[in-house]
Amino acid sequence: MENASKAIIIAGAVIIVLLIISLAVYFYSQSTGVVDIFGKKISATEIKNHNNSFLVYDGEVLGVEVVNSCIKIKEYNVNARLPIKVTVYPEKGKSYTFSYDDIEQYQNVLNEVNRTRVYKGTVAYSNEGIIDTITFEPK
Repeated sequence: MENASKAIIIAGAVIIVLLIISLAVYFYSQSTGVVDIFGKKISATEIKNHNNSFLVYDGEVLGVEVVNSCIKIKEYNVNARLPIKVTVYPEKGKSYTFSYDDIEQYQNVLNEVNRTRVYKGTVAYSNEGIIDTITFEPK
């Protein structure tokens, strides 16, 4: 009986030690500024750099900039860890959305955007604070 109670005490101690180690690992990962998105670890610096490259499209842009941004985002999305979805309204009532494999929608945007028109660009963020969508609408 004495051995059984010692075994239970040792098992309890082992469980407590494992719990303490698990908590230490959890708090360490939280304090490093790393976000886990779809199993991909992304640092706060990487998120900031990502967002800064696309914030230029938040606000008024000319149609030629819309086309250039679509080309840039299309190329970026090919190998991106954080692909961006783009929706363009070349005119009222018509829209095209593409991400990285929607070649037809992408071509429609390039063909139908009025390059001299002013568009309003709007960026949207994911729950992790990362720009994941850009929308262009005629102003």
